[in-house]
Formats: sequence, structure tokens, C-alpha cells
Amino acid sequence: MTYFTFSWDNLDQADWEKYFNKVAFSNLFQTWAYGAATAETSSFLPKRGLILRKDKPVGMVQLFTRPRFFQQFMQHKLIRGPLWFNETNSIDQMIAIDMLHQDCRTGWRNMYSFLPECRDEVPHLTFCKNKNFIKIKPGYATVVLDLSQPEETLHKNLRPTWRHSLQKGLKNKLHICDVKPTENKTAEAIHRFCALKKRKYFTGPNAPFLEAFLIRQPFLHMQVQHEDSSLLAEGIFMVHGTTATYYMAYTSPQGRVLFANHVLLWSAVQKLKEKKINYLDMGGIEMPRSKGLTSFKKGMGGITFNTLPTYV
Repeated sequence: MTYFTFSWDNLDQADWEKYFNKVAFSNLFQTWAYGAATAETSSFLPKRGLILRKDKPVGMVQLFTRPRFFQQFMQHKLIRGPLWFNETNSIDQMIAIDMLHQDCRTGWRNMYSFLPECRDEVPHLTFCKNKNFIKIKPGYATVVLDLSQPEETLHKNLRPTWRHSLQKGLKNKLHICDVKPTENKTAEAIHRFCALKKRKYFTGPNAPFLEAFLIRQPFLHMQVQHEDSSLLAEGIFMVHGTTATYYMAYTSPQGRVLFANHVLLWSAVQKLKEKKINYLDMGGIEMPRSKGLTSFKKGMGGITFNTLPTYV
């Protein structure tokens, strides 16, 4: 049986990002910027570490921790970690998760919740059951596009209705914009997203966190405009390592009629391929009140990815 050791808080941002770039398929929650934005806008602080096997780094993990009840208790949480530098077998992944659980639960005053970055496959679920982990929330579900495929293959994999809508949108000759950070349009995008979130009753990061996060993490900002320069659709795609995440989106009523959201997403795929991004995480599916959005994301023809649940 293989065991690991953990080296905590010995990395600066440059070192963290150097290791992060070794992860084939990464996520936002384990980025340095996400930890820094969380520290700025909440009482949680990041705790970052390398996972070592025989003193060789094989993975990385970012926890979030804070004192509770007048510093009588410590609360720890893990969101979609650990991440691994090379292909790691299921047994090793679960051993690392169990070791983190034991470490964070040491002492009766410690509280720990964790959402592992592992697929909800039978061996993983059985391991968690045997360890008496208690499920408190469903796992994370998303659609992942493999952007290393040729553009022709990606287009062929689109569901027929999605491809037909894209063709209609392209015939409308809409104006596609790659918004540069110097144009200072990020604040407007955050305002539109938060207004949409409130109107549609879905959960998501608040404005202070988005401002703190977007100022630290690279992203692709795309807009689709009408010939009169009115905004039809908008999307922000966070870039982390060789992966991107579809993070924020807005489509006007007219934009939906003109299929601007299809044009936006397909144009973003093309742009991300140019930037040598290998994977696109569509940003979550199966959300309450979002059946239409889930169908839209699945229409891209990617692979459905489901993690284990959140446990304590």
C-alpha cells in the first residue's frame, strides 16, 4: 500500500502556479487566485500543500480553514481536490483523501467537510462508505470538452439541434468581440451576472468575490454584439493551467432569438484552442431551475463528469 506525506505552506504563488500547470485537468477552486480572493472576502484562509511520495511531489491540495465559536473550534473544507500531476490510480487517490480526513479531524474540536476531485465510481463510493464518511451534499456535475481534438471533430460532436442553432446564429452575421482587460468592461459584466443571478434565483459567487477573483486570475472575455453595437451575449472563461472554465454568462432576450449564445460559446472554443487550452469545463450542470442551461451545455457534446459527494 502506498502512503503519502504532505508539505504545507512552503510555496509562494510562482511555485504554486508552476506545479498547477503540471495538472492535466484542473479546476478553479484549487487555484492560488481563488484562495486569495476567498481570504479577502471571507473568514476562510487558504492552506496549501504538496503531496509527496518518497519525497517526490506527485500532487497538490488547497484547503480552506477558519476558527469558529470564539476560536474554540477549527473548521476545514476541501473543494475539488487534491489535484495530481500524473495519472494516479484510484487506490492512491482515496488513500490521500483518507489521510487528509484524518489530519483535519484530529481532535474533537476540528470540523471538516470535503468534496473530493474523484469520479463517483463504485470503488470510490465503496471506499467512502467503508470509512463511514457521511454524505451531506451531492457532488459536482459538469460537461467537459476535450479541446485537443480537431475543430472538425468538435463540430461533428455537437448535438444536431445545437449545431443547427449555431448555423442559424452564424448566418445572422453577428459581431464577435474578444474583450481586452484594458477596456475595463469587467465591472459591467459582474453587474449583469449578479442581476441575472438575482432574477433567475440561482446560486453563485457574489460581486465582492468576483471582483477579487477576476483581478487575480487570467480569463477570456467574449461578447457578441448586434450591428447596432447592442450587447446580445457575453461570457467569461477562467483560464487555469491547461484548463478553462465557463464561469459567467449573460444573454439578452434578443440574443436568444438570434442564437448569440451559441455563436459566443463556439467562438470561445476556437479562441481557447488558439491559446493551447486542452479542456473546457462547462461550469456545472443539473442546477435547480436551470434545465434549459443544462441542456444547452450538454448540447456541446462533451463528456459528463461527476465527482463524489461532499462528505464530513
